[in-house]
Amino acid sequence: MDIFCALKPLYYLSKFVGLISFSLHFVSRTGGHKIRSTGALNFVQNAYSLVIFCGITAGFVTCVQQVKTNLSTNPGQVVSEMFSVPTNFITSMACMVMMTVINRKEMMELVRKLCTIDDLLLEGKGRNIYLKTRRRMLLELIITFGVLIPFLCYDSYFFGLLSSYAYEVMSRLSIAVTVTAVLQFLWTMRFFRHRLRLLNEKVLDVLCMESDGLRKFSYASGSERYKRFCQLHSTGLEERPRSNKICNSFREGNVGKMSVLTIYDNNYNDLHNFQQQQITLHDSVSCILKLRINYNHIYEATLTANKVFGISIVFTLMHCFVSIVSHTYFTFLDNFTNFDELEKKKPCVEYYIANHVIWVIISLGKTVAISGSCHLVRAESKILVNNLQKLQLRHPIRSDVLRQLQKFSTQVSQNAIHFTACGFFSVNLSLLYTFIASSVTYVIILIQFKLN
Repeated sequence: MDIFCALKPLYYLSKFVGLISFSLHFVSRTGGHKIRSTGALNFVQNAYSLVIFCGITAGFVTCVQQVKTNLSTNPGQVVSEMFSVPTNFITSMACMVMMTVINRKEMMELVRKLCTIDDLLLEGKGRNIYLKTRRRMLLELIITFGVLIPFLCYDSYFFGLLSSYAYEVMSRLSIAVTVTAVLQFLWTMRFFRHRLRLLNEKVLDVLCMESDGLRKFSYASGSERYKRFCQLHSTGLEERPRSNKICNSFREGNVGKMSVLTIYDNNYNDLHNFQQQQITLHDSVSCILKLRINYNHIYEATLTANKVFGISIVFTLMHCFVSIVSHTYFTFLDNFTNFDELEKKKPCVEYYIANHVIWVIISLGKTVAISGSCHLVRAESKILVNNLQKLQLRHPIRSDVLRQLQKFSTQVSQNAIHFTACGFFSVNLSLLYTFIASSVTYVIILIQFKLN
């Protein structure tokens, strides 16, 4: 069982919305999966993705044509018709183009790197992790789309009465594409966070093993051996008649020979313990080297993920920002000023108001998921840096192990893991604070425009 088995629910969902341009094939000889980008199945998948893309493009063209007819003096409606709705279509089209055309090879490379990381880090013992990941993914997808799909269907029907059903369906389909892209990014960040946590645990285990080896297999000094000899010699053979049956046949004249045999046994045990200590320390150095290689693979995979999801994150956050501003404005305006007028114009004014609240929750949820997941991965990498710094201060510790820890700490510090939106800005919790503060500011500005 490999990581592809754990990611299959999200893989099939991505194929359904047209965000995947490759296919997975099970290899019975190895028991794993193989990525293929050519063949009849891939041709059908690419044609299916093209049909979805053309449908979303048609919805975008219809949206642009309706801008002039729907504009009014209401500033919230201007923001909604000119920015919020068009960016919805643009975001979904950008996700499809980037993942299936431009970054197609990078997407396959990212999946292969995730598999390589697990091969080195889990060493074929990740079955329980994969099963747990798959169950959690299935549960999350069932809950998310079990709530989202009925809402999108009724929402397209409700607003289709006022405009066009085909246009509303394409608009909701673009929402499903964007949500799927966010889920892909979210689960990629969860993978990085979990593997960094495993890396942290392995670092602590290696150093605990090395410290235990120094305590357990320490070579006995001359004074310690002398104390052992005195203890054994002063105790006498008569006090331990059951320790060795051969002792019963010895006479008093053989006590000196027995003492010599005891010292030889202690020296032999010390030599054996010293050899075990050297093996343990050698294993510690080699384990740290393996962990450094694992971290390098994780770091390279994060760079690939930045490249694959960068443009999609930019457009997704832009759409979330405009959507929050426009729907928050409409929620405030409809509840406090235009409720009586809406009852005369809209067939179900309660749902019309609740619709704005739901879209605010969806947009804010996507923003929190993106920024929060990146922040957690960054925090886990900082924990690794702190652990490496603390382990360098532990005593006793071998000089060769200390050198490897210093190199590992330098590697983690210089190749720090962080995520950006195509290099424009860093994605973390500070972005969420700026996002919310800017949204509130623009809502207040729109309300002032309306009141004036």
